[in-house]
Amino acid sequence: MKHIIFDMDGVIVDTEPEYKKRNELFFKSKGFEIPDDVYNLTCGSNLKGSYEIFRKHVDGFHMTFEEYEREKKAFAQGNPVDAMKCVDPEIYQYTMKKMKADPKKCLVVEDSTYGITAAKAAGAIVIGREDERFGYDQSGADYLIKRLTEIVKIIEGGVS
Repeated sequence: MKHIIFDMDGVIVDTEPEYKKRNELFFKSKGFEIPDDVYNLTCGSNLKGSYEIFRKHVDGFHMTFEEYEREKKAFAQGNPVDAMKCVDPEIYQYTMKKMKADPKKCLVVEDSTYGITAAKAAGAIVIGREDERFGYDQSGADYLIKRLTEIVKIIEGGVS
């Protein structure tokens, strides 16, 4: 195994609690309370995916995506950048191309349902870092680990 790609949000840095806090503040400023079960559906999603989930599950939320995107950006000014995860395999395809990596010989370490799905769609071998807080479906991962140090055992076990 020559190439390993690590997802940053959730795998290397635990960002979901900060995203949740900022979303709670944003929606509270609009008069909405977001239940945890609805918020958990957005974990690992991108801005558009989160918007669709909020439209479907939050009574009275009727912003267009363009309004939502504009107001979220305006709200984020003065706050940390509201970078949402990519759900599309393009980021993995692009990274593998830059690394000149064969997707079938490239490990991707992910945590979210969306990230695992994107990495699999890019053709990679996926290691899911277990996280039970947000109800992720990690069944699409080729391997599941609790600690990043377990990656060594997977590689030594013959992943090629």
